[in-house]
Amino acid sequence: MSVWSIIQNMSFHALWNFGVLFLVLLSIVLFLFLIPKHPQFTNKHGISFILGGLFLFVAMGSPLNLLGRILFRFHMVQMIVLFLFAAPLIVYGLKGTHLVNYRIRSIYPVALFVSVFYVYHLPPIFDIVRTQYRLNYVSLLILFLTMLYGWAPFYLWGEKIHVRYFVFLFPMCLFLIFSQENLYSIYTDSSLLKNAILLCLPQGVSYTELSEDLIIASLPINPIIEQKIAGGVLLSVLLFFFVFSKLSIVQVKRFR
Repeated sequence: MSVWSIIQNMSFHALWNFGVLFLVLLSIVLFLFLIPKHPQFTNKHGISFILGGLFLFVAMGSPLNLLGRILFRFHMVQMIVLFLFAAPLIVYGLKGTHLVNYRIRSIYPVALFVSVFYVYHLPPIFDIVRTQYRLNYVSLLILFLTMLYGWAPFYLWGEKIHVRYFVFLFPMCLFLIFSQENLYSIYTDSSLLKNAILLCLPQGVSYTELSEDLIIASLPINPIIEQKIAGGVLLSVLLFFFVFSKLSIVQVKRFR
């Protein structure tokens, strides 16, 4: 049975987490109506923050979150949505607010994010935090905060975006692509997979609608191939981001 068949057997409330949606909408309301703004605040900042919140919901409250529990490639897509869409859009929106203007060299926030990203994806740690309720949400919160912090120098403090800093993620991509061992037990052990899926279901939604056969059917046939696909997805997106950024810089210089 395919993963898509399992998704079709899940209820609407299991696929869409309205608790996450409520928190996102609450954050948007607080941002728009309660947080003090600079005189330079424009509609672009407001729209950017709203779009960032919507991308955050897509990553954490949509079926993508459940798919990321079943297949590693979708977890990487989830990380991409958070890192390259939700985080920079939210940070750009915050540029129009009265935040503490504490500046630091951009290499340090980026290095902090990359370090946390690597530690989070260490196989022993990843298998644990993805199956423990408190650790799961605390670790995701810390990871996303470091993503926001990593973009802060470029959007809050006016530094030029040094895309070369983000090539620090390339070694992880290559490691996943060329690894010949199964790294994450959570995607091959049915009991760990069940615990991981339980964590992303909204409160009150039961897992009993899925049988053990369905759980086993959702496991990747070849986890090593799954890792290679996930590494390839992340590497492709990072290369596109890197090339697009370089071409944009060239075009700006040409027309100055």
